[in-house]
Amino acid sequence: MCGIIFLLAAISFNIDILSLNIERIAYLLIQLSFISTLLLIAGVDIKRHTIAKAVMLTGLIIKFSYVIYLYILGNNVHGYIIYIIAILLLLIIDTIYLKKRGKEIYPVLILTLCMYIALWAQEDITILSIMLALWAIVIRGIPINPNRMKNKEVGEEADKQKMTRIPTKIPIGAYLCLSSIAVVIFSNFVR
Repeated sequence: MCGIIFLLAAISFNIDILSLNIERIAYLLIQLSFISTLLLIAGVDIKRHTIAKAVMLTGLIIKFSYVIYLYILGNNVHGYIIYIIAILLLLIIDTIYLKKRGKEIYPVLILTLCMYIALWAQEDITILSIMLALWAIVIRGIPINPNRMKNKEVGEEADKQKMTRIPTKIPIGAYLCLSSIAVVIFSNFVR
């Protein structure tokens, strides 16, 4: 599946072999690293219900090197620096809380992931990705763990109505990552 995603991403960049230059190759490599970090974050979130901070930091280092490249070319990089500082502050807050309490704050990690996506993609793509992820969560529905259903009275007709359902954890980060990959590839096709 990852190979198909990378192939679609490469096709969506509309790169012609005859007109390759350094900027196009750098843009392709940076965007493919963004997609690969999002796929890794989504995989970890599905299995462990946490956002992989190490993978996100690796992506931040790659993006920071690209920001330095843009600065050398003379582009405005103030927005990138603000996003990088905000992400680092959120990661520091989560790490301090992790050391004090022994657990991570999942909503802070989701906010960090949203800032990370906004750093790599544009704000409109990020908002569209968030809306698509929320739509996918609603369409799929909140998963119910059938092993945790409790029946208070056995043998009555109203047993189904008296069952208590406890939802399992939803990998919101995975939905965000996969929806942002889809939106980025689609926006590249549209451009």
